[in-house]
Amino acid sequence: MAVKDFLKEWKPKALKEMSKDDRTALLYDYLPELVQFYVKKGHNRVDEVNQLFDRMQNRKFAKTLLRILKTPEHSPVDLALATLIYDFMERRHQNLDEELMGLYTEAVDKILKKRVKKLSKKLGLSKDLLKELLVVVAEPDAISDPKFVGIYVHRMLRKLYALAKDNDLGLENVKSVRKLFKALFGEELLNHIAVNVLLERKEHLRNYNENQQAVWNLLTDFALETLEENKKSEIRELLEMYVQRRAKDAEKQRDAARRIQFASISEEDYPKIYAAYEKLSKKEKYAQYL
Repeated sequence: MAVKDFLKEWKPKALKEMSKDDRTALLYDYLPELVQFYVKKGHNRVDEVNQLFDRMQNRKFAKTLLRILKTPEHSPVDLALATLIYDFMERRHQNLDEELMGLYTEAVDKILKKRVKKLSKKLGLSKDLLKELLVVVAEPDAISDPKFVGIYVHRMLRKLYALAKDNDLGLENVKSVRKLFKALFGEELLNHIAVNVLLERKEHLRNYNENQQAVWNLLTDFALETLEENKKSEIRELLEMYVQRRAKDAEKQRDAARRIQFASISEEDYPKIYAAYEKLSKKEKYAQYL
């Protein structure tokens, strides 16, 4: 496995015997696999992630990474690398000095610069907001598998609420929210995003201020309007997905009230969702979670 090979090769003793060029070539070769490993498997490979983060605390890692980023041919670097670096900085910040934090912040800025500029122009949102979101949501190609979507949707939601506490996000309506999710995740995942938004626990809402509550309500409207655009049969499948997720949580004694109760939605505003709900709710295994 490439990650294990890298962990064996990138050790203090071995690094002392390498030249800058050797270190650069080594990291250059492994970067794509390190990033893909973290994005797709990192959430359940804790030991290896901790070992990778140990390596990243070495100043030679940060300086070598910047050396790669400053070269014209840095093809192995994709946007998801910013997510890896950001998570590392969040989890290890107590062990990082100011210089090391500065090196990694510079790396993130270099990785995201073009993407932030492009999205700001396309979406009409501030560069500061987009940078904050892009470090928690990897590029669409990295999370194309629907089973990974929930992880990143909930991370993005937490970030949106945190930013909304003292700031105007510039998200004016459902259309602007849809454009944002589409840009970050891709259009084909919008239904999965909507389901994950609806799965958010209602308990979070009680601690939010007025700005955060407005974002919460806007996200609810986005999720319902997105589902309503589907055929009834497709909506039933999406609601079944919703139920399955809640049932799994219930098995682990982790279920709780979610964003909405489907019985309370307006039949006039969302006739197809309501019809799908009514049909599924006739079965007890679905009714208890809808």
